Amino acid sequence: ELEKARSAFLGEEYHKSLRMFERAVKRQPNNMMALTDAARAFGQRYEIETAFKLVQRMLNLGNKNPEVRFLAGQTLRMIHRADEALPQFRAAVSSGQAPPAAHLELAVLLERRHMLDEAKEQIERYLALDHDNPEAVLLKARILRRADKQEDAAAIYHQLSERNGCPSFTRAQALNEWANMLDALGDYKGAWKKLMLSKSLIAKLPESEQAQLRCACERAALEHLTESVFPEHMERWMDREPSITHKSVLLTGCPRSGTTLIEKILDAHPEVISADELGAFTNYILPGLVKGKRDDRGFFDAETLDKLSPVRLKREEKRYLRYLQAALNEKIGDRILVDKNPSVTFMIPAHQRVWPRNRILYALRDPRDVAISCFFRWLPINSMSVRFHKLEDTCKRTAEELDCWLRLRKMLPDGSWHETRYENTVANYEDESRAVLQWMGLDWNDAVSNYRSHMEKRGVNSPTYEAVTQPIYKGAIGRWKNYRAYLEPHLEILEPCIEAIGYEL
Repeated sequence: ELEKARSAFLGEEYHKSLRMFERAVKRQPNNMMALTDAARAFGQRYEIETAFKLVQRMLNLGNKNPEVRFLAGQTLRMIHRADEALPQFRAAVSSGQAPPAAHLELAVLLERRHMLDEAKEQIERYLALDHDNPEAVLLKARILRRADKQEDAAAIYHQLSERNGCPSFTRAQALNEWANMLDALGDYKGAWKKLMLSKSLIAKLPESEQAQLRCACERAALEHLTESVFPEHMERWMDREPSITHKSVLLTGCPRSGTTLIEKILDAHPEVISADELGAFTNYILPGLVKGKRDDRGFFDAETLDKLSPVRLKREEKRYLRYLQAALNEKIGDRILVDKNPSVTFMIPAHQRVWPRNRILYALRDPRDVAISCFFRWLPINSMSVRFHKLEDTCKRTAEELDCWLRLRKMLPDGSWHETRYENTVANYEDESRAVLQWMGLDWNDAVSNYRSHMEKRGVNSPTYEAVTQPIYKGAIGRWKNYRAYLEPHLEILEPCIEAIGYEL
């Protein structure tokens, strides 16, 4: 029964899957596997209250069993409750009887929360039990690098990159982190050399080939959607009376355009609450809306969105709000919701169809810096990140997304969108955030000046969790110039959008 429930979930039959998990738990209320699988499935669908109750039942049945605490910690991490996961992992490892992986899981969470001393202690304890695990060794190098022990970190990066039997994916990640460390130290030639070795390894993986195929299909489908949308569609969709009255802002832009930084600054304002890359719309809401409505190529267009019934739209509008509140673990209330999702430019029409009063805050940055920063960024292999395996393709993707924005912004009503520039935020974040807050209809609040201390309480989901906690760094502006020789052959791809969004060539 659990296998059938899992298969239904993977087949995107979510309602059917959750009912099957629910039945399995009712039939065997003391079955730890059923409770674990059901909690994770409900949590991934943002039914977090139900998932949390299932975890509590696991803990009650486990009677402080360290293996059960470990399973509970894993599950809580997966269902957007990392803060609740930490004490479970800590309790498991303090018992002395926890599975070795509990030390590794705890070290990962601690490193993401910048608790480097405790993270190092846990990774050392794990490596004492499994000294050959390459992912654990890599995490140790990351912790050492962040603790300003670059020579020790470099020695581990070198060891992993040369180690026989080390998975190519881990070797590539070690080389990527090494490249970024050298970049920060000003060794740009050394950084580029390591980066290209990393790219050569990652490009050969079967997962990259599969991601390329998915990317081609998704790219064609998204282009088909945006090309089918005209001003009359956007005007009609945004004129629909919403079923909920809260105010919302979709914060997007190219990856590495400063969306995380501006989001964390805005989130410090008491009348704002932000959702950080939760993916609820792209993973669940939109696929559910167009399921069974795509053509034989898997495409949908403006007409597909146009035909969605008002009843269905209002239901999904409420569901999306409920998903975000569940993940945030607090009510949004009268605050303005900033829904931060970089790189969903092509889906703006679908966002506006579901949330008609959504306003768009679009993050801009010099496209040359965007391209170099994306090329250096380590990301899991997926249909978006695969575009960053070659510099030429990285430039093409950056230009495509900005071209799409330039087209869409002409269709949006005056006042419904605003652009924020990374360079302005770095130069004077108070002035830039004042301008954004004014556009949002909010007055300045001194809490914004203390955004970094506020951020420590909220945490960061973004892959840029490390960088955004640091003081604002002006050296990231014009970073592309350090790699001018490598970027110049592809500059003609970027030049039209550089001029169009107001940067100097």
